[in-house]
Amino acid sequence: MLKDTLGKTYTLWEEIKKHLKKEYGQTTEDWKFYNVKSGWLLKTYQKKRNLFFFIPLKDFFKLSFIFGDKAVLAVEESDLPQNIKTTLKNAKNIWKAEVFQLK
Repeated sequence: MLKDTLGKTYTLWEEIKKHLKKEYGQTTEDWKFYNVKSGWLLKTYQKKRNLFFFIPLKDFFKLSFIFGDKAVLAVEESDLPQNIKTTLKNAKNIWKAEVFQLK
């Protein structure tokens, strides 16, 4: 069902999962239905640390990252592109949640 929903982006999702496993080892996935508005989300974490939420949509998906203060500071001090730093700085909530859309 996920492959049908994601369409061509399913292979991108599979590549992301392979990369995570190769670079960071085993992760845990937990499908959750939070409510009608948000629908089904796949919570992906390593040990007890949340990595991101995967949101499947018709022919694409979103990844929602949640950053604590230390992670925000690390991004701000990194050599990442300024547009990523600005997006993070302007994100809603204290925990700096932001959604990056992949199509």
